[in-house]
Amino acid sequence: MQLVAGGHELIYQHSGKEHIICSDRNLLKHCAVNLLSNAVKYSAEPGRIVLRTEVGAEGFTIVVSDRGIGVPADEQQKLFEPFFRASNALEIAGTGLGLHIIKNYVHQLGGEITLKSRENKGTTFSLSFPLRLPETAAPVHPFA
Repeated sequence: MQLVAGGHELIYQHSGKEHIICSDRNLLKHCAVNLLSNAVKYSAEPGRIVLRTEVGAEGFTIVVSDRGIGVPADEQQKLFEPFFRASNALEIAGTGLGLHIIKNYVHQLGGEITLKSRENKGTTFSLSFPLRLPETAAPVHPFA
């Protein structure tokens, strides 16, 4: 499926089996919307953004890829810290809180977030989750 939003082409791809996913719909939506919003914000128009989802026997993934400005290699480990902004993104509006909050949401849902990025080539965020919320799931606190 292809959509065009604000000069960007959005490609959606899904693969995998049909499974019931027991998770928090609102937190998953917030994670996906924030990553898509960032992909649009940090990509030149016209840009191509890919959203991929996959469901397997053990879990599911959400992947957002862009061909935007990327994150400098020496700053990637700080990207999820509160209020951190990459040096090449300082002229673009933002607070530096979105990825920190997403990381906390992902961990609260028993998942992991990974980042692959090359400056001036693009960024890919991968969110991996179990099919069911962990029994130890507690209330979500975005600044924990």
